[in-house]
Amino acid sequence: MADGQKPRKKLFPYPILLGVYPVLHLLSQNLTEIEFADSFRAIVVSLTISSVLYLGLFLIIKNQHQSALFSSLAIMLFMTYGHAHLFFEDNPILGIDLSRMRYLLPLYLVFFLFGLFLIFKFKDKLENVSGFLSVFSGGDVVLQSELSNSLPAVYVDADRLTQV
Repeated sequence: MADGQKPRKKLFPYPILLGVYPVLHLLSQNLTEIEFADSFRAIVVSLTISSVLYLGLFLIIKNQHQSALFSSLAIMLFMTYGHAHLFFEDNPILGIDLSRMRYLLPLYLVFFLFGLFLIFKFKDKLENVSGFLSVFSGGDVVLQSELSNSLPAVYVDADRLTQV
């Protein structure tokens, strides 16, 4: 790097990969029910929303590590809300149905604020976390796509189940 040149800021891919992972996972779990072309719109929407959120936060915050973690936290909480709702619907805690919105939204708000607190408190130490999450999310998406490609194609016939 030449003298007087600012270090180039790099963007991390893990918020975008985290946004598209649930769609790829759903696709891989339903290979017999849906074709890849049919899930293309969901993949494009997930990629677009996660990219816009991440890049928008990057332009506002001007810190690649904080914006990546902040957008990842928001995407993760958004993608897990339905699972948490179903879990608490089936498993009340101390007789309290936490799946009700008046309980679950404040709980998610606490998680969100705690995550923000950690991101801003440790803002000088986020470089290692971002590197780890980039490798982890990239490997997770690759592994998910490899698992779906390695599974045999199964077609359902009216009389029997055939395997190709």
